[in-house]
Parts: sequence; structure tokens; C-alpha cells
Amino acid sequence: MALHSIDLQMSNVHEQIYNLNYQMNQRREDLERLEQVISDVEIYQQEYDQIKKHWEQPSLTRTTWTGDFAEQFESMRQENIRESYHHVSRIQLEQILHTLLKTKDTLCSEIAVLESDIKHQEFRLNDLEVMKREEQYT
Repeated sequence: MALHSIDLQMSNVHEQIYNLNYQMNQRREDLERLEQVISDVEIYQQEYDQIKKHWEQPSLTRTTWTGDFAEQFESMRQENIRESYHHVSRIQLEQILHTLLKTKDTLCSEIAVLESDIKHQEFRLNDLEVMKREEQYT
């Protein structure tokens, strides 16, 4: 194989390695940002669970809150607020967290594939370097 052809192939492989490294770095940055978001959502979920007592059992006594409005409020709190709270805390936040974790797994897989592709290209580059040395000495 001619030296010129080997040099061209080596140049292409260098460019591919550069592009793969760029993509991998982008995915790693995405993963880092995603891990921060996951952490934030988990904190929000914990905070949301901790404040449950404030809406579930506000300090309303018979002397501060009585009559028809108090009964209507209690009914609303038992039916509407509890259902809304459950929907946000258990369904929406868990769905968001599930989606984020699934995306994290996808990013990790993409990074692994890119790392494998980079290694493959590095082996190819080494083979081309050996071919180039052999061509130069013949």
C-alpha cells in the first residue's frame, strides 16, 4: 500500500477519533447535568413528603375554624387536596424520576459505545502505523 494512501487513512482515523471524543465528552457533560437534575428531583420529592403534614393537618381548632365553611374545607381537604397531592408526589414526580433514570441509562450506554468505537479506531490507527513503518523500510 502506498504511503500516501496510508497517510490519508491515518488522517481519517484521527478525525474519527477526534469526533468520537467530542461526542463522548458531550454525552458525559449531559450525564453530569442529568445526574444533578436527578438529585434535585429526589430532594424536591423528599421536601414534598416532609411538608405533607402542613396541608394534611393544618392547625385549625374548633375555636379558630368552625361552622359550614370548616366542614366544607375539611371535605375539600380530604377529597381534592389529598388526591392532588398524591398525583403530584407519587405519580408525577415518580414518572419524572423514572424518565430521568431511563435517560441516564441511555446516556451511559451511548458513552460505552463511543468508548468502544474510540478503542476500535485506536487499534486501527496502530495497525496503520505499523503498515506505514513497514512500507517505509521496504
